Amino acid sequence: TAPLAADAPVGVGLPVVEAGGGTTCVINAAGQLYCWGRNSTLPADLGAVKQVSAGSDHTCAITEAGALRCWGDNESGQTDVPDALGAVSQVSADWSHTCAITAGGAIHCWGRNTDGYGNVSGQTDVPDALGAVSQVSVGRQHTCAITSGGALRCWGGNQYGQANVPSDLGAVSQVSAGGDHTCALTAGGALHCWGRNTDWQGNVSGQTDVPDTLGALSQVSAGGDHTCALTASGALHCWGNNWSGQTDVPDALGALRQVSAGGSHTCALTTGGALHCWGNNWFGQTDVPDALGALSQVSAGFYHTCAISEGGALHCWGNNDYGQTDVPSDLGTVSQISAGAGGYHTCAISEGGALHCWGRNTDWQGNVTGQTNVPSDLGTVNQVSAGRSHTCAISESGALHCWGDNRYGQTDVPDALGAVSQVSARGEHTCALTTGGALYCWGYYWYGQTNVPSDLGTVSQFSAGGYHTCAITAGGALRCWGENNYGETDVPSDLGTVSQVSAGLYSTCALTGAGALHCWGNNREFSERGNVTGQIEVPEALGTVSQVIAGGHHTCAISQAGALHCWGDNRFGQTTIPRNPLAIQMATIRGRVTDAAGAGLAGVTLAARGEMATTDATGSYTLTNVPQGSVTLVALPTQRFAPPQHAFVLAGDVTAKDFVLASELGALAGQVRDERDAALRGVRVVAQLRLAGDEARWLTMASALSDADGRYAFERLPVGSYRVSFFDPATHRSQFYNRRASAAQADLVAVVKDATTNNIDAVFQRPLASLALINGHGASVSNNPTNG
Repeated sequence: TAPLAADAPVGVGLPVVEAGGGTTCVINAAGQLYCWGRNSTLPADLGAVKQVSAGSDHTCAITEAGALRCWGDNESGQTDVPDALGAVSQVSADWSHTCAITAGGAIHCWGRNTDGYGNVSGQTDVPDALGAVSQVSVGRQHTCAITSGGALRCWGGNQYGQANVPSDLGAVSQVSAGGDHTCALTAGGALHCWGRNTDWQGNVSGQTDVPDTLGALSQVSAGGDHTCALTASGALHCWGNNWSGQTDVPDALGALRQVSAGGSHTCALTTGGALHCWGNNWFGQTDVPDALGALSQVSAGFYHTCAISEGGALHCWGNNDYGQTDVPSDLGTVSQISAGAGGYHTCAISEGGALHCWGRNTDWQGNVTGQTNVPSDLGTVNQVSAGRSHTCAISESGALHCWGDNRYGQTDVPDALGAVSQVSARGEHTCALTTGGALYCWGYYWYGQTNVPSDLGTVSQFSAGGYHTCAITAGGALRCWGENNYGETDVPSDLGTVSQVSAGLYSTCALTGAGALHCWGNNREFSERGNVTGQIEVPEALGTVSQVIAGGHHTCAISQAGALHCWGDNRFGQTTIPRNPLAIQMATIRGRVTDAAGAGLAGVTLAARGEMATTDATGSYTLTNVPQGSVTLVALPTQRFAPPQHAFVLAGDVTAKDFVLASELGALAGQVRDERDAALRGVRVVAQLRLAGDEARWLTMASALSDADGRYAFERLPVGSYRVSFFDPATHRSQFYNRRASAAQADLVAVVKDATTNNIDAVFQRPLASLALINGHGASVSNNPTNG
């Protein structure tokens, strides 16, 4: 019987980068996937992956086991992976359709099958006579694939000739389908491109004009309207549309190993493992992130997020179409930030009290409103708040200054206000708290958000939202008023004493005195689809919180340990916490191993991903340096057995997994014969246990070769349901018990306590016939204890 094993240790692979429409993704050396930019939320249970393809608004990845997972925009069904697809070797995703190659070389495509005008363009209609393929690449409305013989076939939208494969192209080693153009590398390393050669305004952009001096190439990547190619020596050349700088290869890149051209940006990995991205940065997709570390403050805008590290460094990410996440290089250490909910600008106070603002400087009509124009005579600033199109700051003396859009009087500071201790200007109205604890509000008042209740009394903290206002009284009670279309002012009756409140665009969050977080109000995005964003759904694992901020359609909170958590709308990557995409994320698993009576068992070895730990005298263990992701944790063989524990572990978190070791064991046995009933020797037999509660996960418990009599036997198997497979090396045929040709169709075998399940047999045809036959006799059970 083969020894019980955990997941294989994480090998050291080569990182891979993928540039999508507004997203960038990296698979690091451990197979961990990290994406940032537009729609960068990953499935929580994804685990390690082998390949990723990022489209315009959806992404697909192949897991270690070969399963295909897709997520993101699904308006055309582009993320609906076919149920019967099986294991996949390659996937390609673009605008609104997806194609994948199965392990057997068959290609399947799904999603949108029309052009932008509703006409059938056929990009998902795989040609009947295509046969086995080795590579697929999808463009905006067309698809290309290389057959096993090296021939290139393209189909689908062809309004620019992007599907017209040149007749003299010959054998192809690689194909890349761009927006509306196609490029292919021949077996000899020559590059050919065809299709649309203009931008969307009809200007010649030249993405199909291959430079004459390229020489032999190792890789080509076709983007939306530009093309990049890597020479055999690692030199990168890019050409075509350059309106976002996507073809401006940085001078000091050095030798490169891989390039990926996205919609309007480009990324490349050097031979030394460094990652570089350039071009369009509307979603922060070219800002290669780094680890944030422990944080002291967070601020959420409409579609962007900013945070200050404990060392005072400022980090911003998310929507960047006005440069609101482009932190000034000379900013230095920061003491406070504000990213207006509903606005597109950011302000920060440097360590010396100087105020800096950047991002959008106009209103919705494009009129210059000046919210980022810091007054020259402002002096030292203690606090700042950024609104939709205006900004307010408290000077060192306690005086309040406001500037920017004043259509509703939101920058008209009341003459008699006096010294203030706090200001909030997150929508189109402004509120300020005097040093005496009195609250004043002014500006846009349509929903009553500036009507401070007359009985409010002294206030300890407050927050002005999009169209509502909330305040905490001196006694810790929370009061909210203003717009209530989404229940944002309906304070929960059982909330109790509150220590902090944050009013978002249409939602509200509050921290209780014990550090528990509660959120209520709008939970959807504002679009025709009205998708649930989840900004009021507080994560269960959040723990005690030290600060919360409600943004436009997302929420962020800092734990007592300084860890940042963000949730809600992530269309612009505003809830994707920055981290080094190349760094392997490690986690810790702790637990206790006991017998059935609950007594701790010492000396039991636990293993996961090549890491091992041994229980102490109390049965406790701590398993460190486990790569983040999907793992199977097992107790290595003893006189007892515990079912494996499947977990998804996160970096920085501690996952608890306890084991109860039992002694319920059984056995199974059978014989392998040919069609003339002669015993077959050397047939590989494998028994896999189905993990409890998980139909999709199987653990190999035993493997052996049939003996001279064709017999095999597996003893000391944990009780449960098994899948038994047979492989005949003489015919190179695999079969499954009972009369089944695939794993999905296999009859399960029950192993029961203190007994042997017999007659788990198979029959192979020799010599090889067109199909292997399986002749499994009915299983029987004999009372033969196998575990003493």
